[in-house]
Amino acid sequence: MNREFDTKQSEIVVDQFRQFRPEDAPGVTECFRKVYGEDYPIKIFYQPDELIKANRTGEYYTIVARTSAGHVVAVGSLFRSAPYLRLYEAGAGLVLKEFRNLQINKRMWLFVYEEWAPKQSNVEELFREAVFNHTIMQKTVLDFGHIETAIEVALMPAEAYTKEKSATGRVASLLVFRAYMKSSCQALMLINSNSSIPNWTTNVISLIPSQDYPQKKRPGLILPFSALLR
Repeated sequence: MNREFDTKQSEIVVDQFRQFRPEDAPGVTECFRKVYGEDYPIKIFYQPDELIKANRTGEYYTIVARTSAGHVVAVGSLFRSAPYLRLYEAGAGLVLKEFRNLQINKRMWLFVYEEWAPKQSNVEELFREAVFNHTIMQKTVLDFGHIETAIEVALMPAEAYTKEKSATGRVASLLVFRAYMKSSCQALMLINSNSSIPNWTTNVISLIPSQDYPQKKRPGLILPFSALLR
């Protein structure tokens, strides 16, 4: 379905999808099809019923930005892709083309990082893979206090970006973490201050995929960020 939006008249609001607006699931699916076609590697975003179920169980938390009329125009996600259940990956985000350059993405992640995540007892730490073909996210994660730990080479498949034509091959990403629990904060501080503890250890353990983690998204190579600064 194609929809026309009046960006001057539409008021953008942000809320928590799982708790308040499960009926937004079809809108989330529509957004992914508009931006990525059928090629996004995490297929649950094309399955509204499964997405609602995953949000209810805590496997996923989907955040949406909507117009005042209720149309979903931007999506952000937190999901379990690591063995430790209190470590969530933040990502699988998008903003519809006609709503870009309106600070919607930054407002949405401001809500996630500063309002939503600190209140969740089951979220100790978030990590993110800021892809290199979307440089705005590399800037955004630093604004929100993340710590860079590695560069993931050839992480995302090229076909994920065929529709938007933003990449001609596999895409690398910047791996960053933000901790919310005291124990997690201390661990990150130790890793970043003690050169005897290799960044490889944290990166590999954190990113061992669970059984339903998309095979295409497994990184081909993880380089410790510190090694690139030498």
